[in-house]
Amino acid sequence: MGQVGRFAWVLWSSVLTISSLICLIIVAIGCIHPKQAKDLYMFQIDLKNLTSSPNSAIDTTLEAITGGHINQFVQALQEGNQSGNLQDFYTIGLWNYCAGNNPHDGVYNTTYCSKPRGGFWFDPIELWGLNETDIGKHPPHRLQQTLDIYQKASLWMQILYLLAICTGILQLLVGLLACCSRLGSCIAWLLTGVSLLFTLAASITSTTLFATLAGTFKVTFKAYGVYSHMGRHIYIATWLAVTLSLFAGVSWLLNCFCFPGDRARRVPARTAGPVAAANSAYSYRPVTAGKIPEVSDHVPLLICPSPPQVHDRQDYRPYQQQRQQHQYHHHHNIYPETHEMR
Repeated sequence: MGQVGRFAWVLWSSVLTISSLICLIIVAIGCIHPKQAKDLYMFQIDLKNLTSSPNSAIDTTLEAITGGHINQFVQALQEGNQSGNLQDFYTIGLWNYCAGNNPHDGVYNTTYCSKPRGGFWFDPIELWGLNETDIGKHPPHRLQQTLDIYQKASLWMQILYLLAICTGILQLLVGLLACCSRLGSCIAWLLTGVSLLFTLAASITSTTLFATLAGTFKVTFKAYGVYSHMGRHIYIATWLAVTLSLFAGVSWLLNCFCFPGDRARRVPARTAGPVAAANSAYSYRPVTAGKIPEVSDHVPLLICPSPPQVHDRQDYRPYQQQRQQHQYHHHHNIYPETHEMR
């Protein structure tokens, strides 16, 4: 029953680990293919309703307060849109970005996806052709500050996701040894904890980073018809991976401490006595030797000699004769020369 229970628990822990890996892989390959870019993206920018003037007097006042070169930046962006250099929307993933047109509300046709590469970060100034203009060289301060943070953190975010996937795969391979020993379960539990830390750090980094980027675009460009929002499905996948990895860690921990290893079956019981230990299957004895006869561990009580019926007015000393013989032999062993001379 113990071995069957251990196998079932290892299988359940492995299922949790595999599910967490699947969620991480979904995050990693999201937005790579045009079909996936429709739902699996971390951040999206919609430029279909771009206008060069604020939509209301409040937006005009807000633009004057936040200031900078926002109006000039949007005008340069509008010129690029009229020349056909801009797409209706842009979706950003972990390794690349995709773009397409939006003919109707809620309909997004992805027409292009960039090649995935390590260290990728979405640079709107270069992508929209504003880097050669004066306003592109001096973008709004808030936007430039957020883009600098995004550029520095994007590489670490990619590394964290890769480490989470690699440690999850390694933990799954080590988990196969858990069916044979408790040590395998303990090592699998440690690797699950490491994978959980990487997954949690990657999820926090991506969520915080793109939430900051979405907030910057909303505050800076919403008055000009530029809308941005975070993806939904990909963040469900990354936080689901964190949850499943946490459950897997708890499951491996219970497997490590709640199920006995093979040593409990190999070591004979100490209460069985030396005879049972010698006759056990794991004791050593010559092949030609037979089975050790059963010997009782209990020592029989000494039987005192019966006292004589007549004492002849002397004290009864039942062990006097044995004591005298013992003293005689002891003296003979110490002084043998004396006895020889006699």
